[in-house]
Amino acid sequence: MEKYYFNEAQPRVTVGDGVVLLLIYGQEKTQIERSETFSSDLKDMWAVVERKVWVYDGVRLETGGMTSEAALTAAAQKMVLAEIDKHDTSSAVNGFILNGQRVWLDKATRVGLMNSTTIAKAMGQPTTTLWLGDAKLVVECDKAIQLLSALEMYALECFNVTAAHKKAVAEMSTVESVLGYDYTAGYPKMLEMRI
Repeated sequence: MEKYYFNEAQPRVTVGDGVVLLLIYGQEKTQIERSETFSSDLKDMWAVVERKVWVYDGVRLETGGMTSEAALTAAAQKMVLAEIDKHDTSSAVNGFILNGQRVWLDKATRVGLMNSTTIAKAMGQPTTTLWLGDAKLVVECDKAIQLLSALEMYALECFNVTAAHKKAVAEMSTVESVLGYDYTAGYPKMLEMRI
């Protein structure tokens, strides 16, 4: 949501071109402004001017112009669910610190590395090679399996939090509850490991 400022109270919903501007939590506030004036000797002087403004939290919703509570809530849910997906794939969630560097391994890479490391260990190899971007790490197989297991558990916990957020938003019945929902909360602390 964004902050919107008006000189007078506004309606909750304004429609334009299939998009609805929804304004909520309106409050009348005093805004202080400085206006420049000049004295007769051409020195700058400042005057403080107070004026009343209305401040709202606002959001533009794609509703096709519909303004019913159900349409507003559905559009807000769609928007917030997209934001949850965006957050879930962002570096705020998809990352861990390894030897002081922020890195990530996607699911396919994690599964492939776990399989190949398990096979290497079963074949009697003491070490395996992990590539993190352009960094090559030669690691003991047991240590690599431990790292990949911890990373997989972290990813699973993140998945569960994301799924819970989606479920919570889908079950909400008011646009205000959807828009006020903190979908960034509850994620596990990012892993920090050294090898």
